Amino acid sequence: MRPANLPPIQDMPPPGGYLKIDTLRHLPARGPTGWQLWAGSSLAIMYGFYQVGQYNKAANEQKLQERKVRYAVAPLLQAEADR
Repeated sequence: MRPANLPPIQDMPPPGGYLKIDTLRHLPARGPTGWQLWAGSSLAIMYGFYQVGQYNKAANEQKLQERKVRYAVAPLLQAEADR
């Protein structure tokens, strides 16, 4: 036990201070950068829109062909029904 009239003893750092702790992380760059991710996803989206457009063109052409065939066959079917 310490007598009440003595000042408290405080822990102090060693003379010259403590050794510096290296907090920097020296890691190599991993993966693509931000602009590469942005460019890659933009290209993928543009390609997807292109594919959808090509499919829609082909589907519309197919519908047009089927409609033309129906219009061409309709008089024959009507003649059969009128007989």
